[in-house]
Amino acid sequence: MAVVFLTICDVLIDEHRPEDRRNIMDYVCGQCGMGVTGLTCVKCGQELVHDHITTDDGTTVAVSKCPNDCGMIKSPSCCGVDMTCST
Repeated sequence: MAVVFLTICDVLIDEHRPEDRRNIMDYVCGQCGMGVTGLTCVKCGQELVHDHITTDDGTTVAVSKCPNDCGMIKSPSCCGVDMTCST
């Protein structure tokens, strides 16, 4: 059983219980099946949300953004390609 501790809320969450999965993002590699679950902002403790940005040259890039505008990161990649997000 995978258990995640959220220090910001001091609550225990079991990711295998549907009621505890709420808005947790799952990223999965379409090539090998490797996956990542639940990216969290260190500054505020909120789960990152999946989004896309467009660069100056018109390229669309998948990102994971903090809903409180703390920042964003490029979404995870594996096998040389961006992982797909379940949300």
